[in-house]
Amino acid sequence: MKFRLFLLCALVVPIAGAQATPAKSRRRMIHHTVVDYLRLLPAQPIDFDVPGRRNEMLGKKWRHAVDSKRDYLKIIGNKVIGDDVRPSLQCKVFRFAGRDVLAVSTYNRGEFGFDLWSYEGARWRMVTSALAPPIDGDDLNYVLPRVGTTIRVFLSDGTLLTKLQWRKGRFVAEDVL
Repeated sequence: MKFRLFLLCALVVPIAGAQATPAKSRRRMIHHTVVDYLRLLPAQPIDFDVPGRRNEMLGKKWRHAVDSKRDYLKIIGNKVIGDDVRPSLQCKVFRFAGRDVLAVSTYNRGEFGFDLWSYEGARWRMVTSALAPPIDGDDLNYVLPRVGTTIRVFLSDGTLLTKLQWRKGRFVAEDVL
């Protein structure tokens, strides 16, 4: 009798544990692409974006480059606004220890913008001040890498100011010659 009870317990416990494990691991395995994140992103960081036009921005009227393998996306507007150049948007996903951080760099009407966003619990949270060192300067152009993990920061005249290297879940400023 004791042997049958032991055998029954030995069979039931692993099966119950095996059924609970895949649901937990499935939650962790959700892997959003850079295009997924662009579609989920609030309109705030994309000042030339009109809500509901995200799919149009990825269509034929806008020039774009999507590199899903490297989590990179670049969109250039189809119209020149005034005497200005075309508006543009760059997105890059940086990943570390199960956390995804979306870097967004924009240019519109002569102004550059840069933000870091984290998608946690089905909500966006701006994490720029928590993950990147403060950089002094006005009108800084953040150029996101298509390959690699180093963001180059330029002054408006095109001079390289600094580089931000992604290390262990945050950005670290590197000295430039």
